[in-house]
Amino acid sequence: MLLPQLGPMRSIARLLAMDSKEAAAMGASDRCLAELVALLAVAEHVREQPLLINDLVSLSLYNLTFSTLEEILEYTPSLFSQEELDVLSRELKNVDENLTIRFEGERMFVLDMLQRIYTDDGNGDGKIIPLKVMDLRTQLELGPEGKTSSSLLPAIIAPIADIYLPSRKEVLAEYDRRLSYFETLQLSSQSSQFKSPTQTSFVAPQFAQATSALNPFYLLKLLIPAYDKAIEHASKTQRSRDAVLNKMYELRKNE
Repeated sequence: MLLPQLGPMRSIARLLAMDSKEAAAMGASDRCLAELVALLAVAEHVREQPLLINDLVSLSLYNLTFSTLEEILEYTPSLFSQEELDVLSRELKNVDENLTIRFEGERMFVLDMLQRIYTDDGNGDGKIIPLKVMDLRTQLELGPEGKTSSSLLPAIIAPIADIYLPSRKEVLAEYDRRLSYFETLQLSSQSSQFKSPTQTSFVAPQFAQATSALNPFYLLKLLIPAYDKAIEHASKTQRSRDAVLNKMYELRKNE
């Protein structure tokens, strides 16, 4: 899936961040505030599609916003009035729901894969189609470069595949099991004591590693990105936001 808008969105965000710093240096608090609010709006707009790449880009733009604001507050602590600090505080608190990773789009990718490489018995189950699997491997650039699947090999391995590989329903059940773990991990990441997925007390279920095509869930593992890293990124972004809010609170208290 092509997402050509993400690159320009990054460029717009960098320009807004630079302009907000310039406004701060000139003492133009109203313009600086407007640029920061616009930067938050760009980060939110990037989340228009519920895809992992959108969420990761959005988080990077939120991090840019928070680091920019923190730098402005560090070097020009008296720039904003109490009213402007209140506006910024409300804007930062309103992004809570955007500082998370969504899984809806990723699940749609897996459902699409199942529709492509499995038959459909009308009851949510079906058998794997070896030729379609090999085509998918080629699309994922797992097969020899520049070569297409042989029409003979799928016919040879089809009987083995029916016995060895999981059914459509079994693959979906395994994916939902893994996804449930990551959803629970994300909930635990919102705790203030959370540090990283490797440090949390939440115990991960045992997932077979996709070290070879002999793994029954080989393709499923390949199509599941590193959700734990993404969740950790979201948690760090939340902490960055909270640090800026604390700094703004101290400024308001000292005035």
